Amino acid sequence: MSNFKLIKTAAALALGASVVTSAVVPTDASAASKYKIKNGKLVIAKTGKVAKGYVTYKSTVYKNGKKLTGLKGKTYYKAGKKATGTYKGAYYYKGAKKVTTGTYKGAYYVKGVKKVTTGLYNGRYYKSGAKATGTYKGAYYVKGTKKVTTGTYNGAYYVKGFKKVTTGLYKEEFYQDGKLSKGYALYKSILYKDAVHNVGLTVFEGKLYDGVSVNKGTEVFEGKLYNGAVLATGLVEHAGLFYNEGALANGVVNGVEYKDGVVVKYEVTEVKAINAKEVEIKFSTDVNHLTALKAENYQVEINKVGSVGSVLEGDSELNVAYKGSSKDTVILELKSAAFSTGDKVVVQVKDGIKTEAGKTIERFASEVINYSNSAAPKLLTEPKFSNGDLTLVFDRPVDTDKQPLVKVDGKAFTGSTLKKSTSYSPGNYVYVIEGMEVFDKKFVENGTHELIMYDIFEKAGKNPEKTSVISDKYLVTADNEAPRFESVEAINANKFIVKFSESVTLGDVTKNLKVSKGNHTFTYIDGTENKLATVEDEVNVSYEKANTAGTAYYVVVNEPKNDDAAKTALNPLYAGSETSVTLDITAENYVDSSKLLGVKTTKQVKLSKGTISPESKKATLVKDTSTARVLFAGDAIISNKLNDTVNLDSNKLVVQDENGIVIPTTDYEAKIVAPDSSELQQGYKTVVEVKITNPKYQKQSKYTIGFKDDAIKFKQVLNDVSEYNFEDTKNKKFTVVAGVSADNNFKYYALDLDGKVTSSTTKDNELFVNFGADMGDSALEISNYQIDGKDLPTGTEIKFFESKKQVRIVLPKAYVTNSTTFLFTVKKDVKTAAGQQVVNNLQKLENAETRISLVDNVAPTLKALSKQVVSKDAKLFNQLEVEFSENLLKADTGNFEVVINGSKVEVKKATLLTGENASKVRIELADSYAVNQNVKVTIVANATNDVLIEDKSNNKATIGSSVELSKDALGEVDTLLVAELLSEKQKALTTLETEYPKADFTAKQTAYEAQINSVKDVTELKDVAVKLAAAKTEIAKLDSDQKIVDAKAAAVTVADVKFDATATATPVIKAIADATFTTADLAGTGVATKVETTGDVTITRGSVDGTFTLVATFTVGSKTAVKEFTVTVPTAASTAVTVAVKA
Repeated sequence: MSNFKLIKTAAALALGASVVTSAVVPTDASAASKYKIKNGKLVIAKTGKVAKGYVTYKSTVYKNGKKLTGLKGKTYYKAGKKATGTYKGAYYYKGAKKVTTGTYKGAYYVKGVKKVTTGLYNGRYYKSGAKATGTYKGAYYVKGTKKVTTGTYNGAYYVKGFKKVTTGLYKEEFYQDGKLSKGYALYKSILYKDAVHNVGLTVFEGKLYDGVSVNKGTEVFEGKLYNGAVLATGLVEHAGLFYNEGALANGVVNGVEYKDGVVVKYEVTEVKAINAKEVEIKFSTDVNHLTALKAENYQVEINKVGSVGSVLEGDSELNVAYKGSSKDTVILELKSAAFSTGDKVVVQVKDGIKTEAGKTIERFASEVINYSNSAAPKLLTEPKFSNGDLTLVFDRPVDTDKQPLVKVDGKAFTGSTLKKSTSYSPGNYVYVIEGMEVFDKKFVENGTHELIMYDIFEKAGKNPEKTSVISDKYLVTADNEAPRFESVEAINANKFIVKFSESVTLGDVTKNLKVSKGNHTFTYIDGTENKLATVEDEVNVSYEKANTAGTAYYVVVNEPKNDDAAKTALNPLYAGSETSVTLDITAENYVDSSKLLGVKTTKQVKLSKGTISPESKKATLVKDTSTARVLFAGDAIISNKLNDTVNLDSNKLVVQDENGIVIPTTDYEAKIVAPDSSELQQGYKTVVEVKITNPKYQKQSKYTIGFKDDAIKFKQVLNDVSEYNFEDTKNKKFTVVAGVSADNNFKYYALDLDGKVTSSTTKDNELFVNFGADMGDSALEISNYQIDGKDLPTGTEIKFFESKKQVRIVLPKAYVTNSTTFLFTVKKDVKTAAGQQVVNNLQKLENAETRISLVDNVAPTLKALSKQVVSKDAKLFNQLEVEFSENLLKADTGNFEVVINGSKVEVKKATLLTGENASKVRIELADSYAVNQNVKVTIVANATNDVLIEDKSNNKATIGSSVELSKDALGEVDTLLVAELLSEKQKALTTLETEYPKADFTAKQTAYEAQINSVKDVTELKDVAVKLAAAKTEIAKLDSDQKIVDAKAAAVTVADVKFDATATATPVIKAIADATFTTADLAGTGVATKVETTGDVTITRGSVDGTFTLVATFTVGSKTAVKEFTVTVPTAASTAVTVAVKA
């Protein structure tokens, strides 16, 4: 490179030298004498000719005689002088070129023309002639180019060209890189949203902020729980909800199940009667089908109060299914019963229902449901035609006993039958009319058909709702989807099942279903009608439908019965020592109902022998009968006992009781029995029943049953395709436990006490309460019972009697004072042994009550003693009055002993008072004694050593019972008796004067006054009061009679009776039938008679025209009232006109 530069420089110098050599310019000194100015031009002085070229003359440069304006070399001249200015696109200063386009001395030039010093030119900003960066007149420029006025440029925010902020605050707003912040941003620990301070809660970069700063404390945001700025950890309860790791707890956490933050309570959340045949029950979580679909776990009561109404429970009365695809809702279907509008329904759910996680659903009883959901049936979907049948889906069960009239395309069916479809289930009301083609082939032709149905009734108890007409359409289309061979599954060593996508017909099985082993295809034989039993020496194939729809078939590859043939068969199923075999199953030429052929398909199935032996994994126990039932699914089994397929060899079993003690083989029996309906429903085909016969081991809650090898074996079935089993494999050792299933119960135990409580007919005061269920200890608590609304008395004894289903209540001996009927109450605090609350019925949920009879067994005892005197001044007495604790039936003189001041005195007579004084006995002494002495009366045995003082229930008075009066007490009592007698006499006289009007009672007034004045003690006065009361009743009756007759007279609604011009009118006088009439009332103008049989009154007009007065008299007892009527007889009327007046 350096050599190159040197060469270049040398060349440049050489070129310059040549130029200089050719441009010789005279100096001013020599030019002054050589040139002169002539006519403004520079000429050669000697010749006068214009000087050619460049000549400097007197410091002025000329070119061709003229002052040079232009360039001489690189110097710019103007009028011969070096000039400053623009010339040909360049700017010269004192002749020297300075700039063409560019900056010179603080100015910007374009082609030598100065455009700008500091300012704008051509939209660009210059400062001191150079493109500048900076603010000018409200804008910001970079290297002269305008970038921004107010706005963002290069990460900064500018206002009128001035930079305000890059990242930071400007006018209390947050900018990032010169722009207003969008969304959330953090600046100097302060959170901004959309450039301003954040308000409220938000999550930013994984932290919770409250306003501008991180959250402090516990907060929920968007369903998440935060502790401070971060999600809470672990299980935390907040505001009534549980959060796990910040989210609402769901699933099982630390052994507790949660759903959306709430502890799952495993309960029924809603019950409703959705139609007249079904009840919908919703649970708080998904429930297990093995328990939720058991009818025994539900109970439906309809109008049940006492012996009235019905209780539905169990498989015989209820059907249970999930609601659609849900697992948290079931529907109970009433099998035979149905609700009617107004029915009172109560539903109970046992605690036997488990969740999918195995938790127990709480016992539940609904409130009373007043059924009101009856409605006319409606179609939910358009009718669907398929395989010749018409399917109809309703919104509720319909009554197929009342067949609707059905029309298709205007033509009525003859004998059409609407019935439940096989896919009908609770909540899924699918009905079908089968075989539409049978009614009319036109009904199944391709196209749209009009369907009309008349009178469709809902299934209900009483007064079902009816839909008068349903009009719809159904579409018949060609079946374009061919059937498919979908699967094949092994069942045992010789049997398997093939399944198709729809119902198919196999027809000739030799062509349609081929079973091959290797290159050999087994021959088909008809397996029906026991033809398999005739096969002695061949290996063949048979098949049979596995369901009525024809979507699955059982297939059997039979074994020869003849052992020799089995060994020598040319193409055996199992050759030699083979224990398993793989078969090819080819289905072809199979057709559906539309005659569509299925695609030829081959699938494989592996059969194995000797791999399955009889074994049970479940057993149940009936505790009361000490019977265990060992359940077997799959192929049938029989006993392996010699010559006995039913009874098992007890030596092949080991049975232990609940304590692990081995029960002797002689103390139980074991045999093969058929499963019951419930076991069949669960898929069990055989049962081994083990019954404990020795009472020593009976009625235990668990038995362990061990089966030794070869106790049982599969039953060899050779003549039935569906049950075919060639192998009689014996069992291998296994053990199963039979225990009492959990005692699941409903929440309430409804107890109708009527007839359940019996009482002793003697005086033992015993009650026997039969609860009908084992009871808990609460049944022994005295506080849980009442008689006549009062707690049982202290001293009552309660114990279980004979079993825990019955209690015996013994009341204290002195409790029942009168033989009568009592109200007996069992409080609802009483619970069964299973914890069920005892109530009267599920509608009221109140205490259970009934009426009982108890016999009085309380002996009467002396209660009070008084001395009978005639005046307060009496000094002597000879009569006593004793009062007993209750009313007496009889009294005897010989049973009273009277002692005065310690001395026994003779009793002359003892008289039992009557009425309300039946508890009192008047004792007359043989002599009179001074009043101011102590007196004692005692019950003693009479001369025959007996007590004849008895109460109404024949309880004898207690010997030794006594009562005393002291000397002082006797004196006070005497004065009070006298005062009381005088006071009561005056009251009686006053009452007689004021309350008994003499107008009605004059005859008896004087007699009563004499009686009142003559009485000598209060007892006699009370007898008079009884008579007065009777008299008062008599007066009240008279007053009542008067009111009655007055009312009868007032009730007559027609004031006058008027005959019309023709005398044919029949005026009616209401209430007149109760009146009586006399002929005198008519004064010769007519007669009025009453027809007693009808109550009608007939008025016969006499011979005189005009007006007369008819008087009706009403009588009740001795009281009367009259009503007068004006009877007008028209002049035009003829004589003797009779008019009937109706009452």
